[in-house]
Amino acid sequence: MHRSGLPPLKATVRRVVTRVLFGDAPGSMADELGDALEPASRFVQRPPQLTGPGMPGRRRAGRSRAAADAIVDREIARRRATQQVGSDVLGALLETELSDAELRDQVVSLIAAGYETTSGAAAFTLLELLRHPDEWKAVAESLSPSGAGDGRGEPYVAAVVNETLRLWPPPFAGRYTTEAVSFRGYDIPAGSTIVFSPYVTGRDPEAWGADADEFRPFRWIEQPEPAPLTFIPFGGAYRKCIGFGLALTELHVVVARFVERTSLRLVDPHRVVKGTGIARMAPEGGVPVVVEAVR
Repeated sequence: MHRSGLPPLKATVRRVVTRVLFGDAPGSMADELGDALEPASRFVQRPPQLTGPGMPGRRRAGRSRAAADAIVDREIARRRATQQVGSDVLGALLETELSDAELRDQVVSLIAAGYETTSGAAAFTLLELLRHPDEWKAVAESLSPSGAGDGRGEPYVAAVVNETLRLWPPPFAGRYTTEAVSFRGYDIPAGSTIVFSPYVTGRDPEAWGADADEFRPFRWIEQPEPAPLTFIPFGGAYRKCIGFGLALTELHVVVARFVERTSLRLVDPHRVVKGTGIARMAPEGGVPVVVEAVR
């Protein structure tokens, strides 16, 4: 367990996101920000009927978000005062014409997209690779003999990540209609919330074939581009998740480094089952492993 109280993989992903966003800012910021956002993150995983006004935990979630906002505001103010913009993501945003409030909201959105959901996806990726030793071996062979980050293994690493995201995306997502629309015989009024399921879509046999429920990364080598709107772990079109690029980069690096540098053995794979939330999925109880070697 990391000193933040988080499982090691989740703590690692959190530090990676903070480093990308804030560069060489104090190392404690990762834990401070993550701890501040944790109650809000847990709250938004609840079903919609449990997050309305007056629901238990709502006020705590509001205080959680306010605490995170204050940390980011403090860092923005520090950089403006010292004129040390930085070469990280926050530095790039400071060069724009966004207001401080808009900067803060962008950063917090990136933290939520790049940390909370990505740590769950990373855990599922390792779980699938450990459940399918031949796929772990295939990733290792795709990365060999370089091991120096020259990208030779990228196509198969990307295939493994995409296949995991196809099988284990956020279970539900929603869109808000700004005007009335008709769809397949249904009249949907303006102001409606439309809920769809990336999880169901990613396992649809009509789109993915009879083996839609199977972990088969090679399908992404055979057909790198799926049919439109059949692969939507990050949503689609211009409403696609703002953090999708950061999340994919994190997942590619995490998978490659684990395969290159460790030998792991899954502890009782049948005990690890899926856990669900509204915006993300993660293996219930984490992914317990025995570390047999570190290179």
